[in-house]
Amino acid sequence: MRFLSYVHFRCRKLLAPYRGMLGRYGLQVGLKYFLLLCGLLLAFRLLFFQSQDTDSVEYPKTNSDMEYIASNLRLDYVIERHYGPRKCIHCVTFYNEGQDTILAGDWSIYFTSVLRMQSVESFPNKHNNQFILEHIDGRLHKLSPLDKFALLPAQQIQIEIKAPFTTSRHYVMPRWYVASPNEAPHVIKCTGDNNINFVEQFQSHQQLNALENEISNKFSLEDRYERYLIKDFGHAPKRVIPAPLRCNLHDSDEINLHSGSWVICSGPRAFEREIDLISSLFGISVLPEGGPTPPTHIVKFLYSAIKGLPNTKEAYQIFLSSEKNIIEITASGSAGAFYAIQTLLSLATNRDGETQPILPSGFIQDAPRFGYRGLHVDVARNFLPADEIINIIETMALYKLNRFHFHLTDDEGWRIEIDGLPELTSVGAVRRHSDDEHDALFPALGSSPNGDGSGSGFYTKEDYQRILRVAANNHVEVIPEIDTPGHSHAAIRAMEARHRRLLTEGRPAEAKKYLLSDPRDHSNAMSVQSYRDNSINPCKASTYVFMEHVLKEMKKMHSEIQPLRMIHIGGDEVASKSWIDSPVCRKFLSKSHGFPYSISDLQEYFMRKVAKICADLELGMGIWEDGGIGPEHNLYDKNEMHGTDITAYAWKSSSPDKPHKLANNGYKVILAQATHLYFDHPQEPDLEERGLHWATRFIDDRKVFGFQPDDLVANVEGQGPDEDLIREPSVPLTKPENIIGMQTELWSELIRDVTIAHSQLFPRLIAFAERAWHKSKWEQESDRYTAKLMRNRDWDEFSNAVGYRELARLRKRGIRYRLPPPGVKLVGNEVEICSLYPGLEYRHRVYGPDGSPGKWEECENGSVVDGDEFVHEYASYDGERWSRIVKSSKMG
Repeated sequence: MRFLSYVHFRCRKLLAPYRGMLGRYGLQVGLKYFLLLCGLLLAFRLLFFQSQDTDSVEYPKTNSDMEYIASNLRLDYVIERHYGPRKCIHCVTFYNEGQDTILAGDWSIYFTSVLRMQSVESFPNKHNNQFILEHIDGRLHKLSPLDKFALLPAQQIQIEIKAPFTTSRHYVMPRWYVASPNEAPHVIKCTGDNNINFVEQFQSHQQLNALENEISNKFSLEDRYERYLIKDFGHAPKRVIPAPLRCNLHDSDEINLHSGSWVICSGPRAFEREIDLISSLFGISVLPEGGPTPPTHIVKFLYSAIKGLPNTKEAYQIFLSSEKNIIEITASGSAGAFYAIQTLLSLATNRDGETQPILPSGFIQDAPRFGYRGLHVDVARNFLPADEIINIIETMALYKLNRFHFHLTDDEGWRIEIDGLPELTSVGAVRRHSDDEHDALFPALGSSPNGDGSGSGFYTKEDYQRILRVAANNHVEVIPEIDTPGHSHAAIRAMEARHRRLLTEGRPAEAKKYLLSDPRDHSNAMSVQSYRDNSINPCKASTYVFMEHVLKEMKKMHSEIQPLRMIHIGGDEVASKSWIDSPVCRKFLSKSHGFPYSISDLQEYFMRKVAKICADLELGMGIWEDGGIGPEHNLYDKNEMHGTDITAYAWKSSSPDKPHKLANNGYKVILAQATHLYFDHPQEPDLEERGLHWATRFIDDRKVFGFQPDDLVANVEGQGPDEDLIREPSVPLTKPENIIGMQTELWSELIRDVTIAHSQLFPRLIAFAERAWHKSKWEQESDRYTAKLMRNRDWDEFSNAVGYRELARLRKRGIRYRLPPPGVKLVGNEVEICSLYPGLEYRHRVYGPDGSPGKWEECENGSVVDGDEFVHEYASYDGERWSRIVKSSKMG
């Protein structure tokens, strides 16, 4: 059979030049030529290859054959069934849509996945003998055809793959590619964009039932309706977001900045930039310095502390008088003056997102709940260009967020140019197909095998400093992260490439200077993300030469724009068994007199050494919580950290134990709980929603809005599976002053373009800003029932302000925020419909009895629909874009 397939394949190749002749002389002549050629090939086969096993014949592949496979191999991917916790079968079907047989050879298919895949062994499948599945490293896998592989035209084969639980289609990555030695890889055409249309939508209960307690059950239209149903005001309330500490505004008594000759007094020099900002926003001129001040129609800035408010440079007070036509802004720092302007801008924005010259009269006093209100963005897994980072920073500043945690390095990429170490970006910032990662990293997370797209890229010093300037102008402090000692695969490979280059140049001493790995280390360590060698070796002196050089260069880049006060050095998820078989570490420990005593002490040793570097550079040090906690859950001794100011980011669960322990032991603590604040998680418990779910099944805006940073136990009440992540607090908080802020995280495993980044961030980020800046009265209410009623009323007001005003502001900025699908309830044949945010439009269509869809029509409360027995579809609409389409069928 294999030989006949080969004959068919080669005859088609041989006949290709004569296809025109077949058209001219007819089918009979063509058949004669075809039979003659078949006979010659058969005779040749019998004469010369009679003694050979047909399965051992090799059929060389040319680059055109790689192109053929990439263009004609269609791939259908089905997440077939779950058969227990963390067990899932994926079924992959390959179709040959071309006219030639695809034969085995020295080619392979490569693909990347969030999860580490394995061949099915416990599930017999007659097709699984077509390929060998191999995990390369990290997220990269390889399917190699066995010798017996042959895929005829119009034929299909199917294989099964075993994976951990899968709760989103988006766990499957695009850009599968075919490659052969010494040939350029080709992306398989049907997998070549971010839409992953080759992955079948979830249909069956077996697919949906991903976990034992069925927390994967998605919202029905009615579930969503009950969750979303709130009071629709029909307009945006006079509600500032985030809410001020004290606010007394008069809706019926307004100030018109375009009536009369309004001017801005020159004011203190400390507010010069803010004065220019309000002038440009409202089109009001600034009086010359020293000139006479008119008695009315003026905007005044006062530099002063504010009685009754915390003594912080972010506090402000606004007095708006329609009687005197005066606006008076008081602040004790430029940040406070900036936030006062953001408040005025929020009040002056209409439903179309336009700034109007109309403001209510009244009085506002405001100060932040936390001094640290952060957004973390990971650009290592998938890269975002500098202009997109700038847009995100400018938008977060509208909502008074003031820290941008810039995750610049990880296993999958190093994104910042460092003078003197060019390989960090020439190798560590590029993902490209190779056999050895000598010149680039392996492709990962659906990135291109050709070194382009979101998998590759970095910020030049000029790019980075441009970001810093914008951040400084918007009172946002940039906190760069160089993630070490784990999550360092890119840095390790880059320094190995540098080592090879300098050895070939005859400079062995220089080659060793920044080396981060022990070449004889055969430790069987694998990280959570399936990397085998991603931990910097803490026993090599060159490791600390590298760290000092990088930290100095980062400080230098900041120095003239926004002086660097803290650098985050990671410390998280170091793989167990790291360095256990490193000869360098065995030798180092044998000569150690005192700490470190064993392999288990080496991460703490690394932290102490880097803390000393930070102390010498007068830098604070940020760490993830596991960067300060040892293998037995004991905190590292902060007294051994050379007096360095250390800030720990508590992320692992909602349990208060670790944040409390860290704060009580002198660490500054940022609350960054994955259960509520990880915006890479899905926004609904639906397998069509993008997002990882390891911490919780979903995080929607309302869950973020309801987060209580002062009562971590309260956050899990009513959250279903989250309750498994917490126990009653065993460690009381004795130093509450050390919990200094909140931060939300956007990890980018599934973020392959800026549109996806925007939809994961917005408008959830607005709900986060509300909690980070403002402590609501319902948080302070001891009666749970009363607190719930108060929280619901607060949400009603907040969501109306977002729906009728803030979404338009985002749209004006080019932010591609997520549109939530609607909730629907049918009362007879009348529709009741609503959304997470009021003010959106809705669309509806009905499928006919033959299964064909009808036309999309506008839909609103009271709309009458026909055909209850048929499938109905609904979507939200904002005038430009549609939400995800949801169905009224039982799987809708």
